[in-house]
Parts: sequence; C-alpha cells; structure tokens
Amino acid sequence: MSDRNGKRTLWQVLGLYAAGSWFCLQVVDILAENIPLPSWVFLLTLILLIIGLPITAATAYLNTRRVRVAREKDGGSSFAHQLLTWQNVLRSGMVAMAVWGLAVTGWLLLGEDSRSGSEVMAEVQEIERLLSEDDYSAAFALAEEVERIIPGDEILGELWSRIARSVDLTTSPADATLSVAFYTEGGDPEWRAIGASPVTAVSLPREAVHLRIEKVGFETIETLLGSGGANFEFPLDEVGSIPTGMVRIPGGDKRIQLAAFDDYPAVRTPSYLIDKHEVTNSEFKEFVDAGGYRDATYWKHTFVDEGQEFSWDDATDRFRDRTGRLGPSTWEGGTYAAGEGEYPVSGVSWYEAAAYAEFRGRSLPTVFHWLGATATGLATFILPQSNFSGEGPRAVAASMPGPNGTHDMAGNVKEWCWNETGANRFILGAAWNEPTYLFFEQDARPPLDRSANNGFRTADYLGAEHAALEASMRPIERVIRDYALESPASDELYRAYLAQFLYDPTPLNVTPVATDDSSPYWIREVVEFDAAYGGERMTAHLFVPRDVPTPYQTVVYLPGSNATRQTSSDRMGLSSIDLIVKSGRAVLWPVYKDTYERSTGLEFTDPNESRAYVEHVIWWIKDLERSLDYLETRPDIDVERIAYLGHSWGARMGNIALAVEPRLRVGVLISGGFPLMFSQPEVAEITFAARVSIPVLFITGTHDRVFPYETSQTPMFEHLGTAETDKLWVRYDGSHGVRGEFREQVYQEIQDWLDEHFGPVG
Repeated sequence: MSDRNGKRTLWQVLGLYAAGSWFCLQVVDILAENIPLPSWVFLLTLILLIIGLPITAATAYLNTRRVRVAREKDGGSSFAHQLLTWQNVLRSGMVAMAVWGLAVTGWLLLGEDSRSGSEVMAEVQEIERLLSEDDYSAAFALAEEVERIIPGDEILGELWSRIARSVDLTTSPADATLSVAFYTEGGDPEWRAIGASPVTAVSLPREAVHLRIEKVGFETIETLLGSGGANFEFPLDEVGSIPTGMVRIPGGDKRIQLAAFDDYPAVRTPSYLIDKHEVTNSEFKEFVDAGGYRDATYWKHTFVDEGQEFSWDDATDRFRDRTGRLGPSTWEGGTYAAGEGEYPVSGVSWYEAAAYAEFRGRSLPTVFHWLGATATGLATFILPQSNFSGEGPRAVAASMPGPNGTHDMAGNVKEWCWNETGANRFILGAAWNEPTYLFFEQDARPPLDRSANNGFRTADYLGAEHAALEASMRPIERVIRDYALESPASDELYRAYLAQFLYDPTPLNVTPVATDDSSPYWIREVVEFDAAYGGERMTAHLFVPRDVPTPYQTVVYLPGSNATRQTSSDRMGLSSIDLIVKSGRAVLWPVYKDTYERSTGLEFTDPNESRAYVEHVIWWIKDLERSLDYLETRPDIDVERIAYLGHSWGARMGNIALAVEPRLRVGVLISGGFPLMFSQPEVAEITFAARVSIPVLFITGTHDRVFPYETSQTPMFEHLGTAETDKLWVRYDGSHGVRGEFREQVYQEIQDWLDEHFGPVG
C-alpha cells in the first residue's frame, strides 16, 4: 500500500510540475508579445524547466517512499536524502528564476529598443505592405529598424532580398566620404554616411538614391544614382579646376535618349563640362550690361527666317523685351522682374542663347552632350521633383540634383541645343507649362522663336578638337510616325500577310540538352528542336514549378531587345519570370533568332523599311509557333491554358503573335506600344493589333520614352481588336522600366489576370 501511495504522490508532483511548466511557458509567450524578447529567452526557459524535471522527480520519490528499513540498516539518511530535499529544490528554483530574471533584465536594459513583439510583427507587416507598393526606400529604412531588434530573423532576411541591392562605389582619388539620401518626392533629404571610398557591397534600396561625395580639396559631387548597375566610379576634380556652377560629364558613347532614337548611331565624346542649372536672369543680365546685344563678336551664325537670310542689325532689332529694350521677350525695361534673379532666363531665341554662350567662351550643348548629362530612363524619379506646375518657372536648383549632378533638365524652362533638324533647332527638356512626356520626346523650334518658356544652359568642351565634336554637331533628321494618319490594312491584305508565317509541319526532333534542379522553386529543362526555317536548330528553356499538380498552365515569354545584345542564355534575367513560376505556372523561354546563342549581331529590333527586317519578324514569329509545337508534345502541359508574356520588344511583337497564333489564349504585354519608326506594311503592328481577339492585359509607364504614352501606347491599346470588356490597361507613373520600378504590383496584376482567365493553379 505504501509503494502505491508513494507512486501516486510522485505522479501528482510530476503533474503539478508539468502544469507549472506550461504556465511558465505561456507567461514567457505573453511577455514576448508585449516586450521585444529575443528568441533565446524561450529556449532558456525551456532548458531550465528540463533541468528541474529530474531533480523534482527524484526529490518527490525519495521524500514519499517509506524507506525506514533502509535508514535503520544504514544508520541514518543517505547523501541523496540530505541533498534532495524540498527546501533545496526551492532554493534551486529561486536560483533558476534569478538567472532567468538577470538575463532578461540585462538584455532589456542593454537592448536598443523596447517595442513589443506585437509592434515588431506589425512593422514586419508594414514592410510587406511597402514592398507591395514598391516603396523600396521606405521599406529599407523600416527594415533597418526591425533588424536592430531581431537580428538574423529568417522572415526579415527573405524580405531583405526583395528590398535591397548590393553596390560597389569607387572614386579617383580614393578616401572620399560617401553619403546617401533616399529618393523622396518632397521634404529635406536625410543624409547617412556609408563610409570612405572605395566601398564594396554596400546595401541600398532597389530604386534610385541620391549620392554625395566629399573630399577636402576636391569639388563635392551630388548625383542621382540609378537603380540599374552594381559598379560605379567617380573621378573627382580639384577645387578651382573647373568653373563654379559646372559639372564634369565623363566621356564615352552618348546616345539620343529620346523616343524613336534607340537605333540612332551613338557618338563618342571626350569628357566635358555642362552647367549645373539653367542660365539665370542675373547671369544673362551680365551679358546685356556688357553690351552683348551690340557686339557682333558674339553673333557667329547667319540669321535665317523662313529660308530668307537677313542682317545682324535687322536680327538684333527683333530681340527686344516688352518695353522695346534689348533683352529677352519676358523682361521689361531691359531687366528681369524683382526677386527673379535666380530664375532661369526665358523668352530667348536660339541665336541669343548661342551669343551668350560665346560671351562665356562656351557653346550650346549638342543633343548628345545635353542628353549625356541626364538620363531620360530615370524619368520616374526625375519628373516628380521637376517643375511642371503650369504656374511659371521657379528658382533654379530648387530640388535635389538628377544624374551627374545637374538640376532642372526636366521642366522649368526648355533648353536650346546646338543641332539643326530641318529648318529648326532642337530644344529639349520640356517646360513648366508642357506635358511631362516631352522630357523624352523630340522637340524643335525655329531658331528665332522667343516663346516665354525658352531657356538654355551652356557646355564647355575643354578645348576638344573639332574632329572630336564634328559627329555630335551634325544635323539630326528623324521622321516620327503619326498613327492618327494610319489605318489597319484590309482583310484581303491581312490574309496575304498571314501566309508569310506559315510553314510545313515537320518532326521537331527534340533533344534534351540539360536539366537544372538547383532552384527551390522550379526545375529548368533545356531542350533543342528543329526550327521552322533554314534547317536551323533552336533551343528553349522550360521552367517547371515544384510541388504543383500537372498539367501546368504555361506562359510563353518573349523578352526585351537587350536579349539581342547577349550571346549566352546564361545572361537571361530570371527576375523577368521568377514570380510567375513561383506562383505555380510553367514558363517557356525560347531562344529566338538573334538572341543569346543564336545572336546574329543584330543590336536593335526597332522597325525599319528594309526587306531584311521583314525576314527577322517572320523568324521571330515562327520561333514562337515552333515553341508551341513543342509544348503540345508534353503531356504535363495544359495546352488549353497557354498565355503569352511580352516585354518591350516582346510586347510590341505581341500585336503580331496574338493575332497569328490561335493557341495563345491570353496576352500580357508590358512596356509596349506601337513603334514610332516605319516598316514594310506586311509586318506593321497596327494591322495585326486590330485582329487580336483574346483577353489582353497592357501594363505601361506614363513616362516611357521608348513607347511614349500619347503617341505610341494609346494608339496601340485603342487599336487592339479585343472586346473592351476583355482588355485592361494598367498605367503607372513609371518609365520604360516599369516592370522593375513597380515589380511587386506588376506581377500581382499578372497573377490576377491569369487567375481570372485560366483559374487559380492547382
């Protein structure tokens, strides 16, 4: 009976201990929700409870079992009886509680933050929300705060991979102080030091940031650092080595970063200087007060008005202000309005701007030099800080600098450039009273035009030989296509155009090339099969999602034209399709003619009126059709649910692909539009777009310079033959790179579109 009673008492003690342990763990859990306790606190509690279990059990056993016979035999209590008493257990429990309390109290006193666990989790959720809105800078700043509280957290680690990018920054000479400020649409920037140059693998948000470079004895550089690229190098100028108010632009190939000019030949320029900001009223007044309008030395160019030349005296007589005094058309009494000395001078002709540049010993920048000092591709970040108020110009340099440290290259006043185009001269950047899209579109005016929004800045070519500048100073001619003047071809012609994409059905002769299962999200299968022309073989990369039942919904991808400038499919940017595969859909990425291993040296996919271009379009569409032939051979592919995804070049080609290929059931076109260059009519996108009938999602940026909103995107969407209820145009305040600038939102739109028309995966 005594043994049974002893055992029953032992189990009672163990039950009480288990209940007490559960209560302790619940208390720790509640504390963790209200106090930012580290993960080791729970582990420490568990370890102490586990250690206490055998001690409590042994004490209960020895103090409840009747061992009188053993005591009488041994002549007294054993060492175990003396050690394992309830009094000693109580003391041990108090010591354990003291250890736990000291550890937690010490951490709380030395910790950097006292926010509760629930508050920390709320901040993690806020990071997710910011990411869903592609607000990378705000997400970055908040993630830094959370990481100080919960360093090494796995969830936060996964978020960091979506928030940040790694960048290397070097200067010449080295040991310059580097600071960054995140992009904001308003308010004062908060600069944070990131070290002395060179710095490697510095973590920055996945969007443009402002960079400041400071070194004693050298000019300070402030610039907008783009979101593309991972390695940046900055040469520094000694103080006094360049004129005040100018910045150095590195030499190299300069392109015309305007709509419809992507294929225009680049010009190599030496390093040069350009004004940080537009020429101001006070600066131009120095020219006026020095007799600039009366000194023929500064007026180097023949005056022409509607094809008729006229004298310098006649010309300068036209350059008068509102009161008849010599000066800009916006001035009165030979001067500018009170308080507007730091406003940009406006109301000047090209001739006046050129004369002022001569007065300073400089030149008007060529189109290549002007555009080389900015980046129209960063319009998403430049335009919100620019003056497009419609209320008039503002003081120069009123906002953060753009690329290369220049201010107001978008908005405020438009700026005269050197180059002729027909009888006009280029004037770029757009003005306060113009649409923002003119920042990246061609604009030119008669050189005598003195509109109130005409301004300029100057360039210094640092004594470069004429031979080094001649190519950049030539006239520039480019006819821009106007779709308001065009209509799709007739049905009869369209049927004839369709015939060029037909080919005889022949065996594919599929050969597996490689399988890569290193990704936790997909298996990548590379296959080779016969192309539909010329006895060629082509390859395709099929990304099959893991843990998704077959048959797979599938997306066929046609990338941007950068694929034609790569020679290996190792350079495929998988960020273009990764979120689609992660969602459970397969993606087929064919290696089209002219791309990757099938490169032919074709650098630009822009249309032209040659027969060769027609042949390339036929190849691209046949490669797509042949890839669909391959998908039909696979039993794990749902051939009734195949979608087309095109980006940039691929989105433009989507007009043809979606009309020609009936096996495509849904279209997604990103950063696309009708081209502004001409082609032969049998491959004109306008004709094919009108015959598209399947659901189409169209995603664009309103600041896209490749396919401008008004002249390219709008006519494409309007001409799509899809029923109005089955086509959707999603527009962001982004550039041609809208897919990266609004990555999370863009891919959510794609998933929702595919779910709507194909149903959810699985």
